[in-house]
Amino acid sequence: MKRSSTLIVGALLATVAFTGCGDDDKSSGGSSGDYCARIAAYKAKSDELDVVFSDTPDPAKVEDAFVTMQTMISDMKNGAPAEIKADVITMSAAIDNVVAIFSKYDWDFTALAAAPDFAELQDQLAGADMQAASDRLEAYSTSVCGIASETTTA
Repeated sequence: MKRSSTLIVGALLATVAFTGCGDDDKSSGGSSGDYCARIAAYKAKSDELDVVFSDTPDPAKVEDAFVTMQTMISDMKNGAPAEIKADVITMSAAIDNVVAIFSKYDWDFTALAAAPDFAELQDQLAGADMQAASDRLEAYSTSVCGIASETTTA
């Protein structure tokens, strides 16, 4: 079910706010600049991993992509500025849940889409807490890092 795969990936990528940040070099000095560089690095890596989700995803590549994103987001909790730390923790917990659920279905989008866990995952990713965290992270990326938000179309 290609549509189900697209929906899962779309839901995940729409909620992981750092994937909505564009690459830009407007970060300047201090810990904010260092953190902005980490956001830009995450964005670059997530763009690289997008090809994994085209056509019929290979479960091994899907696993590698999600585990890579999980590691990077988890690392972003370290040194996160106070104003977004709770939001980074929220995003990290979400990707941890995504990884746990996908691994339960051997990284197979079709198997997950047919399972009850799929609806729970969608509800979590579309929830008010996730949206609020995503909005704040996007605002931080734009206002502090000078990284323009990309408009995504679905």
